[in-house]
Parts: sequence; C-alpha cells; structure tokens
Amino acid sequence: MITNTELAQRGDQFPSKITSYQKKIDKLYFHTENNVVLQITVLRDSLLRFRYSTTLNFEKDFSYAITKYASTGYNLLEIDEDEDNYIITTQKLICHVAKADLRISLYDAADKALINQDEIGFHWEESYKYGGNVVKMSKTTFSGESYYGLGDKPVHLNLRGKRFENWVTDSYAF
Repeated sequence: MITNTELAQRGDQFPSKITSYQKKIDKLYFHTENNVVLQITVLRDSLLRFRYSTTLNFEKDFSYAITKYASTGYNLLEIDEDEDNYIITTQKLICHVAKADLRISLYDAADKALINQDEIGFHWEESYKYGGNVVKMSKTTFSGESYYGLGDKPVHLNLRGKRFENWVTDSYAF
C-alpha cells in the first residue's frame, strides 16, 4: 500500500464564515473563507437539495434515484438575511443558513415549526490513507423520530442511534 505523505493529518474540518452568496435561477451558492461551497437547489416549494464541495467545484451529477421527468418548479423564492443567517423562503419551507459555519435549520412556512436542524452539520476529514475526503453530516434528532433505510442490512428496521459503514459494493446490475 502506498500512503499519501503529502496530506497533513488535520482531523475533522468544518466550513468557516460565509464570504459571499450568489443566485443562479433555482440554485443558490454560498462560499466560505476556507473554500467550502454549499449549493442549494430549489426543486419545489417543498423540496430543497443540498450539495457541498470542498474543492470549489461540483462533480458531474448523476443518480438513478433522480429522474429528469420529476415535477419541478416553485411559486415563491425569497432570499433575505439577518445578522446571523441567510433566510431562504419558499411557499412551504423556510431555510436558515448560518453565516458563521453553513449550519442549516429548516422550518415549516405555515406555522414556523422546526422541521430539521444540523447538530454539527457538514464536516469532512481528508483521508491520509486513501486520499480524498471522508464526508460527514450530523443532525439533531427529535423524540419519536425514526430512521429507516439500508434494506440490505440484516438489522432492525429502525436505525435510530445506530451507525453503519457503507461499503458501496452493491451494484445490482447497474
């Protein structure tokens, strides 16, 4: 095995302060001091997509789970800011992006109830052993919330409080 000796072992790294943002039709880009970029795509009033880059560009986007025939579009898109956040408002959602560290909070536009919130949020670690980044995300969980997925793993269906390593080895003939 060849070890990459050019990388410093820095541990977890986090986005720093937002320096600028720009809007391109349905995409919003937030740039930070340490070159992290958050791309938020407004797919519908009720659906936002979040992508992060630590290299200032995004790789070509492809997913079997996202169809080009899906219904997209929105009725309302407003971007405001206060002292601590950029505030993105659609007809159904309010998204706060923290200026200090890109942490996200999502609220219901009708009653302002908190739907989802970053705990630590997006962060990453450079892989000294393999190169590239190990991407991490940490969210706050609410009581009574359950998590389902990883149908190919022989474990209990509710994954709350569990941690798994995704080997990314299943191809299922794709």
